[in-house]
Amino acid sequence: MVRRLAKFVAVAALVALPSAAQAQAVCVGINSCSLNPNASLTIPKVVRLALASPAVTLNTPDFSLDSLNGQLTETTFGGLNVRANHPWTLNVSSAAATWTYTPAAGASGGSRDRADLEFQASCAGAWTAMSGTAATIASGAITNGAAASVCFRTNFPNDYTDVKNRPGTYTLALTLTLAAN
Repeated sequence: MVRRLAKFVAVAALVALPSAAQAQAVCVGINSCSLNPNASLTIPKVVRLALASPAVTLNTPDFSLDSLNGQLTETTFGGLNVRANHPWTLNVSSAAATWTYTPAAGASGGSRDRADLEFQASCAGAWTAMSGTAATIASGAITNGAAASVCFRTNFPNDYTDVKNRPGTYTLALTLTLAAN
């Protein structure tokens, strides 16, 4: 029985030996020996987004006037720089449904929806209300430094008593997403 088991183990080892030998490179020779391994390198799709400023200070209408009608204030958010080794797309969105409101001294009740902020891709074309779904604001080819920009404007009702016009600071967290296509 022991002999039979030893024979079985020896046969199993011999069967496994060729596959183990193929997994390694061996060179044997007199005076010289050569092997030809392959060098391999994998480079991933790389994208890089740099911002000249981490904050967007939005322009506001002139509240000293009798009417806010017709005062469409736009803010250009430039200084976006893209580097990519593959075609790319830059998107904007906001996960927050409402702005964070910090009231001015003695004020309260301010409230704004995410859609109160509109954007314009590359500062041209139609205005689009901000949403939780990513929207393309720029795209391009392989680049070692492409400038991108987006323009913003905020809707202001022509009613000084509206909760959207209450004094204080309104903040909306934005997400800029740069992706290789």
